[in-house]
Amino acid sequence: MLETPIVPYRLEDSTPAALYDRRPHRWAPLSEGHVDGDKIICPSHGMEFNAGGYCTKSPTQTMMPKTAQIPAFEEREAGAFVWIWMGAKEAIDCDSPRVDYQIDPDWSFIY
Repeated sequence: MLETPIVPYRLEDSTPAALYDRRPHRWAPLSEGHVDGDKIICPSHGMEFNAGGYCTKSPTQTMMPKTAQIPAFEEREAGAFVWIWMGAKEAIDCDSPRVDYQIDPDWSFIY
């Protein structure tokens, strides 16, 4: 997305989340790993990243360095769409478009 690799996923409560699709060590794509609860597990070394982009566990480390983090992107769900903000969360200057009609049971995509 915008020439940035993204790995979208859902948290346990079904909230959408999105992280940069590369881990900070050796740049392995997180999209080749798996989701466990609210975390994405790296495919090669088993590093765990939360929805904020912070490494919360590494099998070879007892303390996580501050550099063990990746960008996290703000996502908002509206109707049948998940909207992603690619910039800094503090810079969000608009709301998601209103598409409530898409979840109205009387509305259909089929004619």
